[in-house]
Parts: sequence; structure tokens; C-alpha cells
Amino acid sequence: MSVVSDLIAKGYEGYRGWGEAEAQQDFQKTGGAGKYSGGNNAINNVSSGGGDYNSFLQSQQEMQRAAIQPAIQSLQASQPEITAKYTGAKTRLQDSIAPLTERYNNLIAQIKGTGQTSVNRQTVVTANELGKRGIEGSSTLAGQEIQNAVSPIEQQTQGLVKDTGYAQEADIRDINSQMAGLSDAEIGANRDITSQIAQLQASGGQSAIQGAIERLRQQQSQADNAAQLALQQAGLGETTRSNKASEALRLMELNKPSVTQTQGNKDQATKQSLLNDISGGWTLADVIKKYGSTLSTAEIVQLYSGASPFGTPKEDWAKEILGINGTTTGYNSL
Repeated sequence: MSVVSDLIAKGYEGYRGWGEAEAQQDFQKTGGAGKYSGGNNAINNVSSGGGDYNSFLQSQQEMQRAAIQPAIQSLQASQPEITAKYTGAKTRLQDSIAPLTERYNNLIAQIKGTGQTSVNRQTVVTANELGKRGIEGSSTLAGQEIQNAVSPIEQQTQGLVKDTGYAQEADIRDINSQMAGLSDAEIGANRDITSQIAQLQASGGQSAIQGAIERLRQQQSQADNAAQLALQQAGLGETTRSNKASEALRLMELNKPSVTQTQGNKDQATKQSLLNDISGGWTLADVIKKYGSTLSTAEIVQLYSGASPFGTPKEDWAKEILGINGTTTGYNSL
């Protein structure tokens, strides 16, 4: 029997034509005042009619509890499901940390290996160049020249290793932040469901049931979205980290000083120093003694001839190098 029919049967004709929900709410609020068919207040009727109101109210409360029970059970059953979805998303993120760390370790090892190979190659080339000029590899000068040649490569390698380490720390922090966000979202979702259950138990109206069901759908949808987002971010992070690895190695190869460039820069600096000394009034004999181990005699003579405030060299052997007629005498006599 419907609520309205039950009320009418008990003598509350005033509810005829009312809707079910509004009749039930009005009766609970007013006790049917002014709607009893005998014209008496329903509460007064309780005292004269043997407690109809109390028995009816009890039956309505039981009907209300029965009506909201499926919704409450559905909400309660959803809590473990939502927790499982969030837990799965957090587990996937947590599981991505170990392979991420391994990939970064491999990348750092590659960077160090590439850097060491470049250092070895530069060492050999520099030693060969020094050997051509009569400088022994075991000499202090040779050691200094080799160190100057490989130092830029070593610095670049150290910089890339450091930057890669920072990138690893940032990626792990990002994963931990995502997991913390999922934990907060899980707590919020379960708290919201608990609140919906309490509201149902307090009101029990049809609108409350529909609202609770709609909120449940929203929480389940949010849990699904969070799990899917965690999966997508894990995949995106994988792609991003792979790109970082490739970019680091590419930059290392791109910025690696070439043998020709490194040696050319050194020769240019030496020649500039020589020109400064010549312009300062150094004699040909002095500059040969200073620069003869790094530059050829012909190079020194050519530069001296063009920059010396004393003009063209007076030595016959220097004139011969310049193509000027003169008697040839060895410059070793200097």
C-alpha cells in the first residue's frame, strides 16, 4: 500500500491527491495536523484513537529504512572497489621507480664511458703532436699540454653526469608527488561516500537516494580517471626519460671538442703570445728560444718579419727562409 493510501485508510483524507514523498514528509513534520477526516488534529486523535499515529509513524520509518538500504549497501560496497583502484594506480607508479633508477644509472655509465673514450683519443693526438715537435711524452711540458687538451672534455662529462643525476631526482620526486596526490584523492573519495551514507540515514528521501547514487558514480569515475592518468603519466614519463637520455648523449657528441679545433685554438693562442713578444721588442733569437718547441722556425721567422719594430731579420739564414738573398748560416749559432 502506498503512503497516501495508507494515510487515507487511517482517516487522513486531507492527503488525498498528494504525492507520495510530500505526503510522507508532511506527516512526519506535522503529524497530519488539519488533515484528519474527523476534523481533529492528528496528534489529538492519537490520545483519543488508541495510538494510530505512533504505529503509523513506526511503520513509515521502517518503510523508509527499507527504501534506503539498497543505496546504502551500494555505497558501502563501493568503498573497497575505489580503494583498490587507487591502490593499483599507486602501485604502478611505485613499481616504475626501480627501472627508472636503472635506466638513469645506465645513462650515467654511458656518459662516463663516452667521456673517457674522448679523453683517451685526445691524449693520443696531443702526445703525437708534441712528439712531432721533439717534446717527450714523459716531460712536464707534455703532461701539462695533455691536461690542457683533455680538461674541457672532463668538465663536460662531469657536467652531464651532474645534470643527469638532477633529472633522476626530479623524476623520482614527481612520482612520489603523484602517489601522494592519489592517497589524498582516495581519502577524499571514501570520506565523501561515508558522508552520503550518513545523509541517507538522516533523511531517506527519494532525492537523497538519487543524489547519493550520483555521487557514487562520480567517485567511481574519478577513481577510474586517476588510475588511467597514473598509467598514462608512467608511459609519458618513460618516453620523456628516454628522450632525456638520447638528448644528453647527443649533446655530448655535439659539444665534444674536436681534435683539430682544440689544437687549432692552442696554436692560435701561442701565435698571439709570440706576436705580443715580438711587438714588445724581443729579438729573433729570444723568441726562437721561447717558442721553438711549439712552433716551427719558419713560422716564427714569418711572424717576426711582419711584426718586429726592427723590421726584416738581419740573419742570413732567416733571410733565406723569407726568400731574401743572403749567406746561409744555421740559426743554431744563436
